[in-house]
Amino acid sequence: MLLRQLEYFCAVVEESSFTRAAESCYVSQSAVSQAVHALESELGVELLSRQGRSFSVRPTGALVARRGRAVLSSVDAMEREVRDLELGLPTTMKVGVLASYRGDEMARTLAAFAKSHPRVQMDVVSGSHDYLYDQMQRGRVDVSLSDQRRSLSTDYENAYLGRARLWIEASEASPYAWALELSPMQLADVPIILVASSRQEEVERSYFADVLNFRSEFLFVRSVEEGRLLVAANRGLLVTESRTLKDGEVGISRQVPLVDDDGQMTSELYCFWPRTRSNAFIEEFCLNLREAFGAVEGDAEIA
Repeated sequence: MLLRQLEYFCAVVEESSFTRAAESCYVSQSAVSQAVHALESELGVELLSRQGRSFSVRPTGALVARRGRAVLSSVDAMEREVRDLELGLPTTMKVGVLASYRGDEMARTLAAFAKSHPRVQMDVVSGSHDYLYDQMQRGRVDVSLSDQRRSLSTDYENAYLGRARLWIEASEASPYAWALELSPMQLADVPIILVASSRQEEVERSYFADVLNFRSEFLFVRSVEEGRLLVAANRGLLVTESRTLKDGEVGISRQVPLVDDDGQMTSELYCFWPRTRSNAFIEEFCLNLREAFGAVEGDAEIA
């Protein structure tokens, strides 16, 4: 049995057409037909029930297609691993994620990368902007999704992802949950929940007080999950970032736009990594992340 025969047959089943299978494999229709016939002859069974110019997949064909696709995926993975090993690419990658960001772009990028490079072990850490920056400086994070809080440094690759909006997540038991919008000055009497490590608490406090103009008491938690539990218990309000409104948990929380004099407050999201530690994996990962965000060249320069 040839891998090419298996590839063409799987394409026929997936496309439900010999013509479309030939187009997807960049070969002639006759080459696909010959490969399928050769595969059936070698296995000694019919894989397709043919009715004139149409066909249906027999149970034997469904089994071969299912197992065959797994075999082909395994072979593809082996080829990538061999090339990566020959190029001396790393076997681990440490990814940082901004804890306050709500969106599935990072999860989708991680899943796609894991599928393409199964030998690469990925570690994921989340935290505040300054925590991720500190971890990157210490070599504990290779690439991160974070917001921009300082001028872009030429020591880093800064790939623009998009603009996020700032929201207040409030318990449905809180009167703040039912406001149309909220400003920092309106929240002086309610605790604001921030995600930060013990070493970064003062940095986060200063940023929210001096830059975002909060006059609230701050409650610090180590993870966004812990913060959402405090929201559910109506202990305070959590500041989050997302590109669109994310539904809160029904009966638990709601999201309200955080605004200033110019409208809803925003942040610029980037994929950051040190230029000196750049490699093909990081560049591919960031490209995939940009595609997940829908970022295109021209949105902003990669500084």
